[in-house]
Amino acid sequence: MIGLESLADPSDTWEIIETIGKGTYGKVYKVANKKDGSLAAVKILDPISVSKKY
Repeated sequence: MIGLESLADPSDTWEIIETIGKGTYGKVYKVANKKDGSLAAVKILDPISVSKKY
């Protein structure tokens, strides 16, 4: 299993533009790629909410 420590920091590649949604487990952000400007949506889970459910 891969630990989070071994993953690249996504803030090096992506810039958060705005929050586009939120729910029980986290928030969804509109992000832009810093190299080419492409847009994507990223869901970031709240580890406290997730751990309470499981």
